[in-house]
Amino acid sequence: MKNLLKYSEAFAHLRRERSPGVWAEKTAFAAPHKPLLLLSVIDLFARGEITSSLIEISSVLEERFASYWVSVTGRTYVDDIVHPFFALKNERQEFWELVPRQGKNELLKTRPDWVRLNLDHLKQCVRGARLGKELVHLFQIAESRLTLREVLVNTYFSAATKLELAALIPSIPSEYTATIRKQSTLNRILRDSSAAISIKRLYDYSCQICQTRLTVGKEAYAEAAHIKPLGLPHNGPDYSTNLLCLCPNHHVLFDLGGVSLTDDLKLIPGGASIVVRSSHTIDRELLRYHRDVIYAR
Repeated sequence: MKNLLKYSEAFAHLRRERSPGVWAEKTAFAAPHKPLLLLSVIDLFARGEITSSLIEISSVLEERFASYWVSVTGRTYVDDIVHPFFALKNERQEFWELVPRQGKNELLKTRPDWVRLNLDHLKQCVRGARLGKELVHLFQIAESRLTLREVLVNTYFSAATKLELAALIPSIPSEYTATIRKQSTLNRILRDSSAAISIKRLYDYSCQICQTRLTVGKEAYAEAAHIKPLGLPHNGPDYSTNLLCLCPNHHVLFDLGGVSLTDDLKLIPGGASIVVRSSHTIDRELLRYHRDVIYAR
């Protein structure tokens, strides 16, 4: 918890170029390079494409950054990852250390001319950037990734831009990874709860079917319902595309097949429309599975 608070504070106070004439309200009138690069790194940790402390300037990282860049700025991507990759080493809370190639230490000593420091030059000078061990550990934990991602999105982007960024993160994977199981006396599912937390927060803990919002004292309560169940024999995926935010009553009805949903997200039976946020993608194949296997039962 202590480390999460420390890096949440660091991520909320990144040094950024503030030029209202260049940057609009979408990025809080300042350069979005650093938060977009950190969001890209978090995404690649979540996908298992970065697993160590060394962050290389790979094509995967560059493509992820470019997708954010084009969406947020509306500009063509032209090696724009260079600036934040170099400049993150200058943050007040140090967590990003450039790793020079042999004989290229001079790049780290002085502020470069950004016009001449292109992507090829940067790759020739550095192997990558090394993250601190504490931050690597946080990036490997789903709930910590979620918290740090929210800090970046909420601090540096307008409300409209937050929706654009949210739409880039959840998408229907081309191939679902198997739910992880741990062998003990029985096989038990180890759930990555970040997806469930995100869905409940997205709907402010209100049921998508009846809009009921329960509170216990000062705390709101809702449940994340899997459209295709996680356990055997269904083996559904633990992704936001397979989740609904429901009150306990509708969660039980949905799990037991008392209600279901059409492909156009209308309630069966009755035909009432449910609430669905624009940033929440629901996999229609999983809905069809629920109707054919759970509801039909």
